[in-house]
Amino acid sequence: MKTKAVFLITLLAFCLYQLNAQVSLGLKSSFVKAWEEYGDVGLPDDAEIHVNRFNFSALAYYKINDFVEVGIEPGFMQKGAACEPGFIIFEGDAKLFLNYAEAPLLLRINSPIIGNTITVFGKIGAGASRLLTAYREVEVFGDPNSVVRTQLDLNAENGMNKWDYGLHGALGFSVNIGNHELFAETNIYRGLTDVDPENRSENRTLQFGIGFLKTI
Repeated sequence: MKTKAVFLITLLAFCLYQLNAQVSLGLKSSFVKAWEEYGDVGLPDDAEIHVNRFNFSALAYYKINDFVEVGIEPGFMQKGAACEPGFIIFEGDAKLFLNYAEAPLLLRINSPIIGNTITVFGKIGAGASRLLTAYREVEVFGDPNSVVRTQLDLNAENGMNKWDYGLHGALGFSVNIGNHELFAETNIYRGLTDVDPENRSENRTLQFGIGFLKTI
């Protein structure tokens, strides 16, 4: 019995070690260009639709084999638009700044190109975001001293949707040093939900990020 117990404990410890060896944890930060899809709404030819934002995420991935991983990237995501649909101000500009907590689920496909040191990878997945705060910034054209920034009431009647659902895709490369991975990636996000329920206003982002992962 003692021999069986020792064997079972040893086998369990080995399995737990192997499981832990397949888990990677890390962090990522990204520069974000954010805008909204308006549909057929006409805009001036020189209209600026992007706002520059920021993203910060934690990473947790489980390695299925040398080529496939599944993971989650919960974090703080800034979105918005330089032209807010449904809000018109003559001789002025209205920018929308949105702050979300998000948690996308992703499938990562790895393709080593130089042994196990350099890897090219792609990601695809979907996720949900919860709107935390929203701000509208209004500026009279040509007068930077006229900027007025207002926090929006998320509980107002006919207010903004608090949830945003969408699709994620990314391409990047990584450098592997022991059990550490340094990476850079480009990520695109396509929202499927209108921010303003009365106007087509789907979130879009293009992100350029850097980060690291550590296998534990």
